[in-house]
Amino acid sequence: ILDVQSQESPTFVAIKLSCTSSERFSALSQALLQITDAEVAELFRQYKSGQKTAKMFGMNIWSLLKSYENGMGVKKVATLGDVPDGAYLACYGELLNLETIQSKNLTCLIVRPSKQCWRLISQLDHFVNGIIAGAACGKLQESFVYACFGPKTLEHPEHLLAETLSSAFSHATDDKRLVKDIYAVDGYI
Repeated sequence: ILDVQSQESPTFVAIKLSCTSSERFSALSQALLQITDAEVAELFRQYKSGQKTAKMFGMNIWSLLKSYENGMGVKKVATLGDVPDGAYLACYGELLNLETIQSKNLTCLIVRPSKQCWRLISQLDHFVNGIIAGAACGKLQESFVYACFGPKTLEHPEHLLAETLSSAFSHATDDKRLVKDIYAVDGYI
């Protein structure tokens, strides 16, 4: 199905694979303006070599169409100061400055928190932990533990498996809509 040597542009082939027929025309016109064939060809190469699953491939195409920088669907910023007050922040492994996160009223989700992060988080009044699919984090592994804290988190939500970062935030905060503006500081995701 995924033939990089095809006569069709890799962008066109990717859109055919990742969209329903009613979405294709809109997606194609957007993609032609935003995605380079080199980006899509690299995604194809990673998929064919086994570095990406079909789900991760689809998430990466979606991210390119939405102008996000990676398959996690986050907006990368240079520093924690660039994250708007009251926003959603995603980190992988390590936590940024806890005092700054709290002063900016950020709701923070840490995927696969380190032992040091767990020590800091466990001292907070409340936090939520759960499981998130590896594909949501751009990883091939099946799932990871996450911890979420901040002013919007619930004290005792039901434990569910989140498929995306957005659904993990929605679950942890009981926000029924999908969280769209998720930020990540470069080097922490």
